[in-house]
Amino acid sequence: MKNRIFCQILALGLLCGLRAVCGQESTPALIAAKKTSPAEFLDALGKTAKARWRLYFRPPPPTPPVDRAKAALILGSLVAESHLIWQATDSQQFRNNNQDLVTYCRMIGVGDGIMPRLMAQGKMAEMEQWKELRTEISLTQDEMSRLLHEMQDDDLSHLIDTGLWLRVLEVCNSIAAEAPTEIAPDLRLTTQSATNELREHLSAVSANLSDCKYLQQLRNILDALPKDPKANESIQTMMQSLLDKEK
Repeated sequence: MKNRIFCQILALGLLCGLRAVCGQESTPALIAAKKTSPAEFLDALGKTAKARWRLYFRPPPPTPPVDRAKAALILGSLVAESHLIWQATDSQQFRNNNQDLVTYCRMIGVGDGIMPRLMAQGKMAEMEQWKELRTEISLTQDEMSRLLHEMQDDDLSHLIDTGLWLRVLEVCNSIAAEAPTEIAPDLRLTTQSATNELREHLSAVSANLSDCKYLQQLRNILDALPKDPKANESIQTMMQSLLDKEK
């Protein structure tokens, strides 16, 4: 019951923009706001499902593709991976993922601006400064958005956010598929919250990219989610297609 209340507050915050604090002295409080951060979302997910985060790590991505829209989606998923790895406090895995972030940031043109922050994060992970690192991961995402806005490339910023929440939703679906029946209602709430975030960021992408096959595919998947249970599997398939090497 306590977990269900926790997730309901999270979902309500995402949908209505209300603020609520959940928990007592023995339970870490979560502030559910209109813009719940990926870190807060994964906190809630881990609390509900007692997730074994290392099970959901994924292999390194391929060499950045020529398609900048695809690269931005992958970059967003790498930011999500940073949040996921933080939950597991895995220093080596974090630094490995950080190197992939550096490569993809260079590809989309924000490497020089973001490099000092990413290098500092790698050092924090090495020294296991997890509290400070949590804030830095979120600031990295904000910095990418700022740099892309200055480059008048807001679409790439929205695509990074889309890729981030696509990866979060994939993790949520994977955890839900293996979770005990008694927490299934709670996980449905968190899955719906992640889906809502993904929809919002996807809708912010301009019509200039309406022909992007990955965005068309993602829209079709999201449209099918309410009525087609198997559509959840399509999230994993799409994530994998992004990571497949170009032929």
